[in-house]
Parts: sequence; structure tokens; C-alpha cells
Amino acid sequence: MQVNDTMTTRILVVEDEDDLRHSISDILEIEGYHTMGACNGREALECLHEQERPELILLDLLMPEMDGWTFRERQRACADFATIPLVVFTGVTLSDDDRDTLAPVEILEKPVLMDDLLDMVASQVEGA
Repeated sequence: MQVNDTMTTRILVVEDEDDLRHSISDILEIEGYHTMGACNGREALECLHEQERPELILLDLLMPEMDGWTFRERQRACADFATIPLVVFTGVTLSDDDRDTLAPVEILEKPVLMDDLLDMVASQVEGA
């Protein structure tokens, strides 16, 4: 994907901390991506069903109402959404079993450096 094509790339940012979700969305939009936001897994599933399909999902794990683990399970169970690439960003130290349960995903540990996040996003959308 060429850099000038990023505006057609939709990214769903799923994070319960409003300031962090908005900051990530703002940075991605400055870089030319189109973003959608959800504050928990339930809202993220609603976005998947009601809006245009994103090319990438950025997912926090620890959220109220529906956490990232449950969202990932439901995403993988739905054929329409199972193939959407996913990047988990979390402050939780994940075991190998945790990584296997979430797989296949990329994982960034919080606090996430924005350069690392942008590099990860670029690698995921270019590989799609």
C-alpha cells in the first residue's frame, strides 16, 4: 500500500481510556488513516457489524463491559471478521499461553511509543 492510500485504510481503535483512544486516533488521522473508536469489546463488535469493515484493529485487553479477550474470541468466531489483522496493546505481561490464545496477533506493551505503534500499523496494513 502506498502512503497516499492510507486515507482509505480504516482502523478500529478499541481502548477504554478516552484520552488514550483519542490520542491514538488523532495521531493515526494525522498520518492519513481513517479511524473508528470503541471504548470496550461490545462497542467494537457493534462497529464491526454496523460500519465499514476496518483493515486493522488496535485492541486493549483490560476494559469494562467486554474485555479484549472476549472480543478476540467473538471476532475469531465470526467468519466475516476473523481475518481482520489485530494488534494488541496492553500493560499486562502475557504468558506464552496468553499469546497462543490471542494468536495470530501482534503485541505492543504499554506504554506504547507512538513511533512503534505507527511502524506496527504500517507493517500490518501493507501486509494486508
